[in-house]
Amino acid sequence: MTYKTKLNQTLLESLYWEALCLAEELQQTVEEKNRARENRIDGTQTVVADTTAFSQETFRTTTRIMHAIAWLMDRRACLDGMISAQQLEMQPALPSLIDQESWSISGGQTPDLIGQINAFYIRIARLDRHWRAERERCAEPAAAAKGQRSAAYY
Repeated sequence: MTYKTKLNQTLLESLYWEALCLAEELQQTVEEKNRARENRIDGTQTVVADTTAFSQETFRTTTRIMHAIAWLMDRRACLDGMISAQQLEMQPALPSLIDQESWSISGGQTPDLIGQINAFYIRIARLDRHWRAERERCAEPAAAAKGQRSAAYY
C-alpha cells in the first residue's frame, strides 16, 4: 500500500532536533531543581509537597517528549527504508494530552519549558492525526476496489 504524506525528511529532521533540544533543556532544568532542593531540604510538609508535585510533572513532561521523539524516529526510519509502511501503520497513535493545568509548582523558567514541551507535543499529535487520516483516506479507494474485484468472482 502506498500513500503520499506531507511529512518529508527536512521537516522530520527539524522536528527531531527540536525535540532533542527540549529534552536536553528539560534534563538540565530537572538536575538544577534537584540540586537546589537538596540544598534546602528541611523536612517540612511544604518542601515534600513541592518536591512531589515537581516530580510528577517532570515525569509527565519527560514521557510526552519521549513519545514525540519515538514518533519522529519511527517516521524517519520509514522514510530511510529501515521499516516498511506496514510496520509504521502498526504503531499506536500518540497518547492524548489531557492535563493542561496551570504549572505554578516550581517557579522560574520551568513552567515555560513545560508549556513549550506541551505545545511541541500538541504539534506532533496534530501531525499524527493528519497522517492517520491521510492513510485512511488513501486506504478507502483500495479497499473499495478490492471489494469490487471480490464481488466479480461470485
